[in-house]
Amino acid sequence: MSAYPPPASLMRPMEIPPRQLFGPGPSNMRDVIAESQSKSLLGHLHPEFIKVMSDAREGLQYLFKTKNNYTFAVSGTGVRQPLEGLGEACARHGTLLLVDTVASIGGAEFRMDEWGVDCVYAATQKVLNAPPGLAPISFSDKAM
Repeated sequence: MSAYPPPASLMRPMEIPPRQLFGPGPSNMRDVIAESQSKSLLGHLHPEFIKVMSDAREGLQYLFKTKNNYTFAVSGTGVRQPLEGLGEACARHGTLLLVDTVASIGGAEFRMDEWGVDCVYAATQKVLNAPPGLAPISFSDKAM
């Protein structure tokens, strides 16, 4: 017998009653997302993994309204800053525009290419209603 037996709490299934989350995050997941998490894991060397990553990138490009190739998954105050014209002003002064959309992407208008944003990052557990742990990020060609 081990000198350190596992606690009883680890020996029984976790029971969490369903609830509706209304705070700033995390948010409730859609059933299709929860179901997908119960599937077998894919390693980065599996051929199917490339397809999953490609689909995720396309979804993020749609979400950010951008066509750039430097879009991938990588976590505010909740203040919404008007961005129209800011990217143009940054470009005139030779600076890059970085935007935190953690609490707004998917719930508020965002147009990376149109507004001249050079880098944007978000989080999955807020308005996107996905599990926490991913931080979508996208870079313009200029930022690379």
